Amino acid sequence: GGILKQELRKKRIPYGKFLTSIPYLSVVCIHFCSDWGYLLILCYLPSYWRNVYQVSDAQMAFFSVLPCIGIPIVSIFGATVADWLLSKKVGLLQVRKSMSALGLCAPALCFHLLSYCKPCRASCPTFRFAVVVMILGVSLRGFQTGGWASNYLDIGPNYVSHLFSIANSVGAVSGILAPLVTGAILADGIEHWGIVFNMVAGMYVFGAVVFLAFAKAKPLFD
Repeated sequence: GGILKQELRKKRIPYGKFLTSIPYLSVVCIHFCSDWGYLLILCYLPSYWRNVYQVSDAQMAFFSVLPCIGIPIVSIFGATVADWLLSKKVGLLQVRKSMSALGLCAPALCFHLLSYCKPCRASCPTFRFAVVVMILGVSLRGFQTGGWASNYLDIGPNYVSHLFSIANSVGAVSGILAPLVTGAILADGIEHWGIVFNMVAGMYVFGAVVFLAFAKAKPLFD
């Protein structure tokens, strides 16, 4: 009986420590901010192409899927770059912060640029510019793979599944809030897409700043 109690005690998950750990909460924050932009785009991209650039239904699927094709490519490349930096003796925390900053601030710049795009037909130069920048804005988030997305393993190698599950649940809330907020903004007209894109850019920058300020890359939970 004593041995069983000891084993159960060992397996207790320190949720209290998780929720009071500033470095971990910084990962939760950046996870939420990252998901805000990505889930918003998944939800509203078809509507954006149709209402702003009058893209036909026949082309809708292609232009809606196109920006996401680059994510796995950039993710693999980003993870490779992170491993290469580590092999060159660059500090783990520096790598995590650098990849996270690149994976959020570069897309933030892209979405800010999209805020300047004005409504027109799909044949206009503005549409082609918007497609290219949208592809970059969505794809470049793949660099986050070597950043905060791997930080769960750094701070809690024995609790990765629990740490990620909590943060992913919080991130999923953004998938509810972002469409609601966006719908309220666009209710006044499609000319307010600039506000939506700048909001995404702001969320990305905020998440990056919080992570850069408080992140750690060492085990925090025994």
